[in-house]
This record gives sequence, C-alpha cells and structure tokens, in this order.
Amino acid sequence: MIYTCASVIVILNVKSREQRILTGHTEEIAAMAVNKEGTLLASVQTGKIPLMRLWEVETGRCVAILRVHHTDVTSIAISDTGNMLAAVGRDAHAKQIIVIWDTIDVLQSGKPSVIIKHPVVQQIERITFVPGEDTKLVTCGKQNIRFWRIRGGGLRGCSIATENLSLVKQDFLAMAFETSFMNVRSHRLYVATAVGSLYQINYQKRLIECIYQLHDGPIRTVYVNEGMCVTGSDDHFVRVWPLDFSDYFLEAEHESPVTNVDISKDGLQLCVGTESGSIGLLNLTTQNYQTMIRSHTAPILNVALDPHHPEFASVSSDHTIRVWNLNNFEQLYQFDTVGECPLSIAYHPMNYVFAVGFSSGIIRLFDIAATTVIEEFRAHKQSVLDLHFAADGRWLISGSIDSLVISDCEHMYQPVKVWHYSETSESVSLAMSPNGLYLASAGPAGNMVHIYTVDTFEEVYTFETHSSDLFVNIEFSADNKEIVAITSDYRLIRLRLADGSIVAERETIHRGLATTLNVSSNGQYLLTSGQDRILKIWAYNDFEKGKRPYQAFCGHSKAVNRVMFTNDGKYIISVGDDAMLVWQFQGNYEKNYDLMINNWVEHQENESDDSESDDETDSIIHQHQEAMPRPDFEGMIRKVQQFADTSDLNSSSVNQSIIEEREHSLVFGNNDEQRVVDVSSPTPSVPLTHMISPTPATTIPQPSSPIEEPRKSDS
Repeated sequence: MIYTCASVIVILNVKSREQRILTGHTEEIAAMAVNKEGTLLASVQTGKIPLMRLWEVETGRCVAILRVHHTDVTSIAISDTGNMLAAVGRDAHAKQIIVIWDTIDVLQSGKPSVIIKHPVVQQIERITFVPGEDTKLVTCGKQNIRFWRIRGGGLRGCSIATENLSLVKQDFLAMAFETSFMNVRSHRLYVATAVGSLYQINYQKRLIECIYQLHDGPIRTVYVNEGMCVTGSDDHFVRVWPLDFSDYFLEAEHESPVTNVDISKDGLQLCVGTESGSIGLLNLTTQNYQTMIRSHTAPILNVALDPHHPEFASVSSDHTIRVWNLNNFEQLYQFDTVGECPLSIAYHPMNYVFAVGFSSGIIRLFDIAATTVIEEFRAHKQSVLDLHFAADGRWLISGSIDSLVISDCEHMYQPVKVWHYSETSESVSLAMSPNGLYLASAGPAGNMVHIYTVDTFEEVYTFETHSSDLFVNIEFSADNKEIVAITSDYRLIRLRLADGSIVAERETIHRGLATTLNVSSNGQYLLTSGQDRILKIWAYNDFEKGKRPYQAFCGHSKAVNRVMFTNDGKYIISVGDDAMLVWQFQGNYEKNYDLMINNWVEHQENESDDSESDDETDSIIHQHQEAMPRPDFEGMIRKVQQFADTSDLNSSSVNQSIIEEREHSLVFGNNDEQRVVDVSSPTPSVPLTHMISPTPATTIPQPSSPIEEPRKSDS
C-alpha cells in the first residue's frame, strides 16, 4: 500500500505494518500516481514550487526531479508501461496546461524529457491514460470530459459526443476505466460527478451509455474491474456495485467523507482512505474492516513520554488525548473531550496517570489503565499552557498567561503556592531539573527566567535578556548546571546557573521562530525546531561562531509544536500542525551513568537535608524506593568504567548522519533546509523513522456530557 501524508510518501506492508518512508518534498503532496507494474511512482507537491519527483518503488530512490508548472498541479498520471507521464497544472500566466514527459529510460538515465506542453481552456480536475496505451488520455473537470491523442508532436482532443448538452453540464470529479478487457476499443469509462451520479461511457464511440444515481453527495473516487464497481462519496459511504448497478451488495459507512478507494491485486481487500486521513482495509469476503492508520484529525499541540512504559501521549486541537505504543506505534487509548481543547500534558513520575491542562483553565487527572478521570480542578482562569510533576510526584506545577500554580498531589491538588501576574505573561515555559531540585519558569516578563527550589519554591536565581527579546522555551542541561533557552530573536543560548553568565550563544538558529527544544539525557545533544519546520540537532558543547555544530532534517510540511528525545535516547518524537513523526536517532545515545548517579545522589541529599529526623528520612527513602526501585548504581559504575576506554561520552561533534530512516514507521510531513535538502538533487538526505498520520481511522461521535470516559482503541 502506498499513501501520502503531508510531505512524505509511505510504502506500507499491510501484513507486517512496516513502513518505508520516502522523503524529499518540501510541501504537502498534492497528487501521486504509479504505473501498472508498481515500479515507477510519481508525486507532486503544492506551493509556489510544485516540484514533481519520480521514484523507483523497490529501492525508494528518487530518480528525477521535474519542474514545469508554476502552480496548482491538480492531477498526474503514468501510463501502464511507465513510458509516459502527464500532469495538469498552471503556467506563469495562471493558464492551465497539460505537460507530457517521455519516461522510457528514466529509471536508468534519470532524465525524462518534455515532449508536449499543451494549453487548455477547460478546467481540468483529473487526467488518466487509457489502459495499455501510451498515446491516449482522458481528462475530466468542470463541465467537460475530453479525449486526447498524442500525434505529430502535439496533443489533439475532442469532447464527448452527445445531442443533449445538458448531460455534460456537471462537475466531473473522478474517473476510472473498466480494466478487464484486453481490447482497448471495448473499454468502458466511468466518470463520477459532484451530484452523486456515475456516467457510463463507451470509449470507442465517445457516447454516454447510461447515468446512474449512486450517492447523495459528490463521488470523489471510483474503481472498476471485471466484476464490480466501487464508489466513495462525501456522504461518508463506500459502496460496492455489480456492473448493472441494480443494487449495491456491500456498503460501509465512515465518519468522514471518503476520498480514495483501491483494490488489492487478488481482488479480496478494499483499501479506503477518508478525508480525516484514516486508512482502512475492508475484506470483501468476510466484510471485516481493519483500521491501518489512525491518528489525530487536527494540529497536534503537545506530547509527553511515559517514564515507565514504552508509551507516549499526545493532545490535539481535535479535542482528543491519545496514548501510543512506542514499540509498534499503535494507538492504545483515546480520551474525548467536548467544548475544551487539551493544550498540555504530563505523566506522573510514579503512577500510570497523566495530567492534562485545558483551554478552560481546568486540569484533569486521568487513570490510563482504568480509562477514567480521577481528579478535576480549576487551577487558572486562562488556558493551561504547561504542566510538570515534581520528581517525587508530590507537586503538580502548572503555568498559564495569568499565573503559576503549585498544587499538592497528596491533598486533592489543593494550591499551596500561587504567583498571580499583574499583567498577562508574555511567555509561558516551565522546566524541571533532571535531579528534581529546581523549577525554571519563563515569565511573567518574557525576558526573564526565574529559578525556584522545588522543596520550598523560594526563588534562588533570576536571568534576564535584552528587553526586546523573549524567552520562548527553556530547558535544564543534563548536569543541572545550565539553562538552555531559545529566544524570540532566533538565538540559542546557554546560561550558567552559578553566576548567570552566558556560556555559549548562537544567532539565527532557524529561518523562522524556534518554538521548542529538548536536551538529550546524556547531555551530548540539543534538539530544536519551530515555524520553519526543520529539525536541528546540535552538539551541546560546540556553539562557537563560524562552525556548523548541527544537522538539519526535513519531515514536516507545517510548523512543529514539540520535539523530544525518548527516555532511552533511541528515538525522537516531533509533533506539529500537520503530523506526528517518530525518528530513529543514530547519534550516541549511550547513557551517561555519571550524570544519572549524580542526579540521584543530589536528590537523596536534598531529601535528607529537608527531613526533620533520621527516622523520617529513612521512611521517605523507603517509600520512594518502594514506588521506584533503587537502580543498581554499583553496576552502573562498573559499566561506566567499561565504557571509559571504548566510548567517548562527552563527544560534541556531529560528524555523521544521526537520524536515519527505519523500515517500519509512522508518518507525517516534510520541509526544505538550505544545508540538507538541495532541490536540484534527486536524492536528498532526509531521515525519517516512523510516522502517524494526522487523522484517526474513524471519527468519534461527540458525547453530550462535558467529557466522555475514554475507551480503549480497537487497534
């Protein structure tokens, strides 16, 4: 199965669910076509530079990059033999043209040649080659169905023959040939309309034989073989018809408009794509439906990692909270909300629970395994934009543009300390130090960062940047000694906690506003992204000017809202307005046991200092160890010693590709990056791991109550 998501192409093995991801486009993909043998794939992107790429399907190699149209490429087609490629788009004068390429030797030479550029007066929506023909095409669109033939170096066309012109006064949206007949002259052509009817046309005579009313809404997709016709419509129905269209013998209703259908080679499975982005397989024999791709239906706003399980959770403006398995990338749970948008999320450090902050100012605690809401309280008047639990799970810290609130998790989340802002905070970003001793907060003044102790929440440090600059996002370094921040003037800076001095600084880290960053747990790498849609990985200890201490990677076609390393450092998760991507990290993700031991020791020393007696200290440590078993630090020290001679844990160079494509993945997005993607190169260096499309398999009905109990996903 081949499908597109944002700016990437996914080749999915239906049985194993493994994905191969083809990256290189810099905008959302508008159209895609493949030849009959499945060896040559063509794709074209939207935007001001509608680049078209030709791919060798078996290897995933981009063999050619084409650019002839200036904008609005609406449809592309490849002949059955793969010798011809056609596309419909607009030229520099906004006139629609048909362009045809000779692609006979493209897999070997990589140099397709333009043989025809033909302007058209009609508004064309779809183009296709006649089965088995390299020189005959058919187009349909607004009030037109036309037949074309390549002859004498030009393109000649004629309209459908009819005495009743009102029959063609329709908007034609999709078409398909009946593919069972070997004789081209016997082909029937089926064309779908915006009013739910299907035209049966004799291709040889160019006559309308019959018109069938099949749906109550526009028919967006049609497939026909020797025994049946499949149609998908905006009325949410997929219907399977006999060729006499007496009555459908199979119908499947979806919760969003159906945009694409296709049938497997054995004719037993029907693939269905919907407007929401979900993809499912319908077994025509058993009539069982299986969801293959499931995800959010709107921009994904935030993501959080489970500290104990290979899982992560995401929140979206589609008003859902979803839990995903990091091993097989399947959705495990879904929580639906009504009237409120979840904006922030944080996992409890001890229990299988997460907290979610909403646009209403309410915070809810969810028991994931029981799929229930266990606590609900209003902490802010404005939207809850950031959430963090203290390392021992005692406090829940929430941030909004109007206040910063500390809630007591052990006493029904009562507020124990509140900072009310006299003015709306210009920036909201919270960070917890890895040793659990400090809380950092950007705001209320956007050019200041405040550092508090977690035990007493007394302010111990304050950092300030230029009055015109704002701290957009902040993080602690892995050794707890520095604050890393990105600012509104596109700077990346490291601040030393001891004296507030700037350790390192780099200007113009992205071509747009950088909005998110993350530090790897071993302290070697920084991860940044933002509005320019590029992921950049920086060597943490190399920020000197004149160097390029980063690598950049394309994956998203729209702004990135959050990026983070997974707990084991092997993957990177990025979420944005278009998609959720999981990348395989190829840098040094070995654990830094010195840092882990120091963080644990500092945390234990702080607990000892705060306890009133040795007995109380022993009790606290005992309770902590019961909830979180004490790691084998002696074994860690031995491992550190073993790695000392063979591994450079403090290396800061980024001299190899540190994100790499993985065989099975989840899918979303793409971008351009000046240093990494050269649009003139047919094989850009782009490294995606797995992708989850930004839409779920089926739409969830909205409950009548303010919040519905979540349910476990069928997948």
